[in-house]
Amino acid sequence: ATLPERVGQYEAQLIRDALRDHGGDVRGAIDALGVPRKTFYDKLKRYGIAASEFRNGGDADTQPSRKSDEHDA
Repeated sequence: ATLPERVGQYEAQLIRDALRDHGGDVRGAIDALGVPRKTFYDKLKRYGIAASEFRNGGDADTQPSRKSDEHDA
């Protein structure tokens, strides 16, 4: 993978980890990552991540993501 691809994969994983650590709470994840709210939401869209997948004890690694499926289509 190219450097930009690897950086994107790492960034997406950091976002998923922050959402998981904060139970899908976007404010908590934003504070933990230290990024502006708009930037965070732009990255969620870019990587096809839905914060709702991490709520109620959810773990996006074990649940199918409709956003990811749409992104791959």
